[in-house]
Amino acid sequence: MHSVARPILAVERVRFVGDTVALVVAETEEQAQSAAEAIDIVYEPLAAIVTAEDALAAQRSARARAIPDQLVLLTGKWAAGTA
Repeated sequence: MHSVARPILAVERVRFVGDTVALVVAETEEQAQSAAEAIDIVYEPLAAIVTAEDALAAQRSARARAIPDQLVLLTGKWAAGTA
């Protein structure tokens, strides 16, 4: 099994729905609720990646930007072109 170091919180870019973007630590539930309500995140839409060609182009683009947490998972014989 291969493990990859990944940040606990999204850094600069949210990669998927459910990616963690904030963390609240508080002494009471009321403080935690208040802090969570104060979090304001602005998202800029990105183009959807829905084809293998799009995924490969995004991978090349990420490498060019040197994003350290970019993860690409290839399974089976997809890399050889026979899905």
